[in-house]
Amino acid sequence: MADIEVGPEGRQAQTSLFSRFMSIAAGVLFLPVLVVGISSAPSCMGFGEPALAAVNACPAATAALGTPIAQSWMGISCGNAETEDDDGSASWSMPVAGPSGRGSLDIAAVERGGHWRFRSLVLSAAGHTIDIVACAAGGTGDMTPIAHRVVTGTATTIVGEPGVVSGAACTVTLDPSEGTQTCRVGIVCGARTLYGGGSGGYGHCSTDASGAITMRDGNPSTVDGDPMLDLRLGAHEVVVTDQGRDGAWVATITTAP
Repeated sequence: MADIEVGPEGRQAQTSLFSRFMSIAAGVLFLPVLVVGISSAPSCMGFGEPALAAVNACPAATAALGTPIAQSWMGISCGNAETEDDDGSASWSMPVAGPSGRGSLDIAAVERGGHWRFRSLVLSAAGHTIDIVACAAGGTGDMTPIAHRVVTGTATTIVGEPGVVSGAACTVTLDPSEGTQTCRVGIVCGARTLYGGGSGGYGHCSTDASGAITMRDGNPSTVDGDPMLDLRLGAHEVVVTDQGRDGAWVATITTAP
């Protein structure tokens, strides 16, 4: 599933707005890596326009809230951001509203080589949880609890030191979840748990255009205890990556059909 690129207006967000946000929300920011050139990261206002454009283009979202869907000033926006050189990540939550109701939009974005892309856009509204990125790729976007399943695979690409070697046998376990999350994912390669250890692994699973399960987690372990995850069973690929004080690593797993 392709990511949604943040448009030029996001990349050119006002530095002063982001600086103001940083000073106000300093108490809730997580900065697990050295922050260099933080002013290059989009502010919350920079994310808003391209994110809302994607939401309004999703039929499941407009069916839940009507059209147009816009940012609501009734509610609380909060988030965190970090950049280092031309790489970074950010997550944000903002209230939205349409003619038929209100909801919240959770945003996760990553910067690679100076270009920001949405890794996750999740709309919660009217009793529905909708994956906007999956919707943009041709899926329905509806996030529904899944049945238990186990998928086997092999670690094919290793960068850094995740504690897994290339060629290691891997198991990806998906289980249903309760509450606001729709599934729980556990990933083990060899004797190493890469994702979902302890009380972690909970997230939003959805389906792509082919009906295959996808899940994304845009936060590193320093934020929520789990590494970042890009699970796409339709493409037979699972990418787990993390960044912290000891450096960054990436593990790519090729799953069986």
